[in-house]
Amino acid sequence: MLPLICIISVIVYCFMDHIGFEKNIILSFIGYFISMAYYNITAEYLRGNGKLIEYSAINLTMGILSVLLSIIFLRVFRLGVVGLLLVYACAYGITFFISQILYKPCKVKNKNDTKISSLLRYSIPLIPNNIS
Repeated sequence: MLPLICIISVIVYCFMDHIGFEKNIILSFIGYFISMAYYNITAEYLRGNGKLIEYSAINLTMGILSVLLSIIFLRVFRLGVVGLLLVYACAYGITFFISQILYKPCKVKNKNDTKISSLLRYSIPLIPNNIS
């Protein structure tokens, strides 16, 4: 997953740089994109495994952090659009790290290649549906 996120980040950086966006907006957007991707993977993993209390807790944490950081970045520091991107990048990132520390959701103990291949055969056709 990390290589795909890095490739997409480089493509987005090149595209936004070519259009003429400022560097701080581009980097804030990429930070937002990366932290949101990892947060969503963790949240969906918890939800898919039936850990709904943990799933609700990290979503509540995300909401609270978003509000608090919005007040700090937009009202106190007056950062504007860059501040809003940084708010969500920080909130997603902090929530992701908290969920990794508290719940350890993505720990692989026994790797079963047949199970992984059957899951991939099931889930790969669902990707275009999820994108749209």
